[in-house]
Amino acid sequence: MPIRRLAALLAPLALSMTLAAGPALAAEPDKKPADFRGVVWGAPASSLADLKPIDRDGDIIHGERAGEKKELGGMPLKNVTYSFFKDQFYHAEIGYDAPGASEALEKGLVAKYGPPDATRRKTDATGHPYEVSTWNWPGAVFIGHRRDLGGNAGRVFYFYAPLTEASAKTQPSLGQTAKAPAEAAAPASGEGSYRVKKGDSLERIAKKQGTTVAAIEAANPGLTDKNLKADASIKLPGKSGDKPPKKPAPPLLPGQYIEYTVKEGEILSKVANAHGARSRDVIAANPDIEPDNIRPGTVLRIPVKKDAPKPEQKGEEIEVVAPAAQ
Repeated sequence: MPIRRLAALLAPLALSMTLAAGPALAAEPDKKPADFRGVVWGAPASSLADLKPIDRDGDIIHGERAGEKKELGGMPLKNVTYSFFKDQFYHAEIGYDAPGASEALEKGLVAKYGPPDATRRKTDATGHPYEVSTWNWPGAVFIGHRRDLGGNAGRVFYFYAPLTEASAKTQPSLGQTAKAPAEAAAPASGEGSYRVKKGDSLERIAKKQGTTVAAIEAANPGLTDKNLKADASIKLPGKSGDKPPKKPAPPLLPGQYIEYTVKEGEILSKVANAHGARSRDVIAANPDIEPDNIRPGTVLRIPVKKDAPKPEQKGEEIEVVAPAAQ
C-alpha cells in the first residue's frame, strides 16, 4: 500500500507530489480545523479502535479505518488515509476519481474554510496539467486540494504543521513515498517487476521505487492510472539494461528552495545563475530532470541560501513552498 503524503506525492508526489503558497498568506483564523473526521490533531493511534495499519515508514504509520464509508456527500472516494508520527495524528488524505468530484469538493472546501489562499496551475513530470488550491494556517494546519485538469482524479490532504516539521527532521524525505519494510530490499513480485497494491497510482509507485511516472509508462506501454489494477504485475524501469532509477529529491525544508517554471529557450545553467545557485545544486534538487534537455514548462526546485538576496523578478512567478510540499 503506498504512502499518501504531499508532498505527494505529487508530489509528484510531489508531492511529489508540490504545493506552493506565499509565506504571508493565511486562511481565516476562526475556520482553522481542529480535527479530521472527528480525529483531533495529535491524537494517539490507539484512540481509533478501528484503525488498520497499511504502511509504515520509520516513526510514521499510515492506516485506514475499518468499515469507514469511502464517500463524501454521496461521491465515491478511492481512499481515506490517516497518518501518525510517533503515535500522534498529523496527516490525512482523501483520494477520488469520479466525474464532477473535483468541482464539488472545491466548493465544499470553500464553503467550509473560505476562499483558498492561493490557486496554482502546474504540470507534472509527464506534462499533464493539474491545479492546486491551498489553505494555510501557519504553524498549525495546511490543507491542499490537487485535481487533474482534463480528468476526474484528485486528492485533498491535511497536515498538522507542528508534527509535520518534527517528522521532516527525522524521516528520510518528507513528502517522498517511502518503502514498507517488506519492500525495502526488493520489489514485491521479483526483480524488475512490481505487484500493484490497492490504492496505488503511477505517481506513488514511482516515488516508492525511486523512479519517474514517465519511466514506468515507457516500460509499460499503454499503462495509465485508469487501467492500473490491484495485484497486477508491472515492469519496473532500470532493469534488464534500462537506465537505473534516479535517487529521490533531497529532503529540503520549507524556505530552503523556490520553484521556477522554465521558459522557452532557457537552459539549466542560465536558470541557476539567474538565481545565484550552482548548476550541480539544482540538478541534485531535481533528480528527475534531464540536465541537458529541460523543457519549457518544467518546474524546477532551486535551492536558496538563507542569507542570499532575493533575485529580481521580471514577470515570472516564484513561489515559496509551504509545509509538506511534495
